[in-house]
Amino acid sequence: VCSEDAIKLALNLIKLKIGKLNVVVNSAGIFRAGEIYDSENNQPHPLHSWIAVMNVNLYGTFNVMRLAIDLMKDNQPDDDNQRGVIINLSSVAGYNVPVEALAYGISKAGVAAMTEPVAKSVGHLGIRINAIAPGPIDTPMNSGGQAPQSNNFQRTAIESLQNLKRLGRPEEVTHLV
Repeated sequence: VCSEDAIKLALNLIKLKIGKLNVVVNSAGIFRAGEIYDSENNQPHPLHSWIAVMNVNLYGTFNVMRLAIDLMKDNQPDDDNQRGVIINLSSVAGYNVPVEALAYGISKAGVAAMTEPVAKSVGHLGIRINAIAPGPIDTPMNSGGQAPQSNNFQRTAIESLQNLKRLGRPEEVTHLV
């Protein structure tokens, strides 16, 4: 999602093979646990970790949207004058940012914050854009697979966001979309 060339290639393949792009689900995301200052190790949060999360979660979402809109605008409108829909995955962490996961929460807050104004700016083209904000989902990202920090730190961040006292299931997000 961070590579303009890769996204353009994928969109061109869709246009060649299918003819048009109707739906985009922007669900790429990475998680890095960490407060702004690590008091235990007496050091600030690594900037490269913050930048990596922002690049994928926020800038990647924007990058896919802008290029998908360019392709969707050429679709023939349907009976409701719609040409396509983009669904961005934000997160409950974007509305209740855990201090243990600042970069992730703030990146997802950014996704939520940019979705509405972008939707307003392209509504006249017949393109709808919405965001959904699921809680923690049972994926490798939430089981420690992506987080180089301690699993205990990550677990604390995830538990602070759970309403159901369990991780959500990927198929629950699929049904929501």
